[in-house]
Amino acid sequence: MQSALPINAIYDMTYTNQLANTPKDLVIEPTQNSPFMKYSFKNRTLTIVGNSFIENAHDFYEPFMSRVYDDLMSKNHANVELFFTSFGPKTAKVLFEFFGNLRTFNQTGKTVDILWKADSNDENMADLGLSFAEIFDLDIKIVQS
Repeated sequence: MQSALPINAIYDMTYTNQLANTPKDLVIEPTQNSPFMKYSFKNRTLTIVGNSFIENAHDFYEPFMSRVYDDLMSKNHANVELFFTSFGPKTAKVLFEFFGNLRTFNQTGKTVDILWKADSNDENMADLGLSFAEIFDLDIKIVQS
């Protein structure tokens, strides 16, 4: 006959299983042509920093942007922090699609906090963030540092 596990052992196993089932952050380290990307499950935040000159930009960004969409569907809120130093036309196309989708979510009552960072010397990048805000009717906070 097997003996029952003590209650603290059952608790420890349950806690360990919960930790094993907690999603780990998605992270991609930067390269010369691709940005650092991180999706924090705990904070429901997508962070993108750096250059983006990627041939397959849609495939590159899709897993991260899908997490934002999932959060908006299940939690009604997400955070996005973007600090591009430069990007090419394929990334621009992905951003247009992304902001268009965020606008649709906003129109259905979901909220997304968007922070667009730009280097203090880069007026063009700051202006680009403002342009995206106007084009897609999104409240994008522009920060130059």
